[in-house]
Amino acid sequence: MSFALPTLVQSEELSKCLEHPNLRIVDASWHLPEAKRNGLEEFEQEHLPGAVFLDLDEVSDPESELPHTIPTEEYFAKKIGELGIGNNSWVVVYDTTGLFSAARVWWMFRAFGHERVSLLDGGFPKWKTENRLLSNGRFEAKPSQFRAVFNKQMFCNWESVLEHPKDQNSLILDARPSERFSGEVDEPRPGLRSGHIPNSKNLPFMELLEGSDRRLLSVDQIKGKFEATSFSADKEIVCSCGSGVTACILALGLHLMGHQQVKIYDGSWTEWGSRHDLPIETGR
Repeated sequence: MSFALPTLVQSEELSKCLEHPNLRIVDASWHLPEAKRNGLEEFEQEHLPGAVFLDLDEVSDPESELPHTIPTEEYFAKKIGELGIGNNSWVVVYDTTGLFSAARVWWMFRAFGHERVSLLDGGFPKWKTENRLLSNGRFEAKPSQFRAVFNKQMFCNWESVLEHPKDQNSLILDARPSERFSGEVDEPRPGLRSGHIPNSKNLPFMELLEGSDRRLLSVDQIKGKFEATSFSADKEIVCSCGSGVTACILALGLHLMGHQQVKIYDGSWTEWGSRHDLPIETGR
C-alpha cells in the first residue's frame, strides 16, 4: 500500500493516518540556551502519539567544535535507525515552537537521501490547540536499518561562502533577526563578532511565519518575501543563520517555491563570527 504526504502536512491530515505502519513521527524540538527549556523533558510530558524524540545536538557531528554540523553517513544512519526509522518510513517532523528546529531535521533527512519526509504545519502548538490526541513518557522504538547517502551539494563551507560575493549568479541570505545581522546587538553566543557576511542579504526566518503557532505563510507570500531581497530564479542561494538551524526555514520556503539551487552554510555565523581572518560588515 503506497503512502505519501505533502512536504507541509496539516494536522487534520496527519491525525487520519496515525496508525499507518509506515508513518514515523519525530519530535525534533531544540531550544537556544537562553530559553531555558529542555526538549526531552517536555517530550516526556506530552507529545504526538507514537512520536520519538530526536536530540539535534546528539544527531550532529560529535567531532565538530561547531554546533549542529552535519555528521557522517554512518553516524546519521546509526542514530536514525535507533529511532525505528527505515528507508521505507515516511517521516513527519515537528517541534514544540511551531517551526524552528524541525526544519533543520527535515533538511538533514533530505541531505542524506531520504525524501520521504514532511513537516507538520504549526507543529505541536497547533496540534495541541486543536485538542488532538497526545501521549506522554518515552516511546521505545524497535531499531531499524537506515541507509544514508550524503548529497554534499546541499551544504557548503566557509571557503566557498568567501567566494560567493564575487559570483553574480549567487546570493547569500542570512536568517538571523535584523538587529543581529546589522550588528546592533551582541550575538547570543559569547565570543562572536557582530555583523554579517559581506554582500549578504537579510531575510529573518520569522518573516516567513505567522501566528502564535508559527505556521508558514502561503507560497505566494513567501515568494514576495524572497523577491524583496536580490533573489532571482536563476541564482544559487546560500542560506545562513546562527548555527545552521533557522537557515533551513529559508531553505524550506525556497523548496516550496520550487527553487532547487539551495545550500546551507553549515558553520553559519557561529563559525564566521568567531574567525578574525574572515571579513564582516555591519549595518543594513
